[in-house]
Amino acid sequence: IVIWDALTSEKVARWPSNHIGAPRWLEHSPAEAAFVSCGTDRSVRFWKEIL
Repeated sequence: IVIWDALTSEKVARWPSNHIGAPRWLEHSPAEAAFVSCGTDRSVRFWKEIL
């Protein structure tokens, strides 16, 4: 999973997806630095930046 800056097109962060299949959907949180990913393996992963 790669996070890009929409204004500069620079790569901001990269994490291994931890899905057996491909990640198919990402949804970000408007309230905090977190998002959820869903994969073709029917798994759901919660991601949160720890500061």
